[in-house]
Amino acid sequence: MLPNRTGWLPLLAAFVGVAGVTVLLVALLTNIFERKQEARQPFVRLVEVSEQTADPKVWGQNWPLEYDSYLKTSLATTTRYGGRGLGASDGGLAEQKLDKEPWLRRVFAGYAFAIDYRDRRGHSYALFDQEQTRRVTERKQPGAGLQCHASNLPLYRFARQGDVTKGFVLVSGMPYQEARNMKDDKGQPLIQHSVACLDCHDPKTMTLRVTRPAFIAGIKVLRAAQGIADFEPNRDATRQEMRSFVCGQCHVEYYLRTTRRAVRTASRSRSA
Repeated sequence: MLPNRTGWLPLLAAFVGVAGVTVLLVALLTNIFERKQEARQPFVRLVEVSEQTADPKVWGQNWPLEYDSYLKTSLATTTRYGGRGLGASDGGLAEQKLDKEPWLRRVFAGYAFAIDYRDRRGHSYALFDQEQTRRVTERKQPGAGLQCHASNLPLYRFARQGDVTKGFVLVSGMPYQEARNMKDDKGQPLIQHSVACLDCHDPKTMTLRVTRPAFIAGIKVLRAAQGIADFEPNRDATRQEMRSFVCGQCHVEYYLRTTRRAVRTASRSRSA
């Protein structure tokens, strides 16, 4: 008699089925693991950037598309909001708004903007324009002015041995040129670049963040008045709020305290 082989077929089918499911589960778990690893490192780092890396060109080696966008802020363009324009002269500065709109001199009478108030332009000019304006070259200004025009976290950290807030208060009370020309222990200038990547992005994760101590203090006071105690924007802000905060930390007019010249709360935007 021939052996009855039909009894093995269900077992064979079950084995094949279990093996197939196992392979699919292993593939799924492998894929999940790989995606989690990619989420931790969603970009390829060609160079390391840290809290001391103020040069946007270095960041550009890791994030070339974003760096290209930053470089566009140096283009000489004219819009209805201002810009360098085709007729710009005066050592490469933006157009003098006081000449185009003379009534501004009367509005700003007694204020430094009455002697120099120019069209706004991109981030890459923020430090250069501040250094060249007559408001700084002809009037005594405090180091507080560097808060929104330079990539200054290395300066603040160096000034107070790593404490950004205390360093900010110290630098704010210095004469502008003294603060601008501060050097590290190796004799290298601590301020070399206009506001750039480091000021709005965490160098480890590239997530948005607020870095200006005056804004952090000001928004905390505002939220406290709204009934939200101990508000810390980098911890408590929503993603949408942070999109506004990273711009608002500089695109606003700050006021100085009468003592130590530390920057305090803000009101409205001002151009160069």
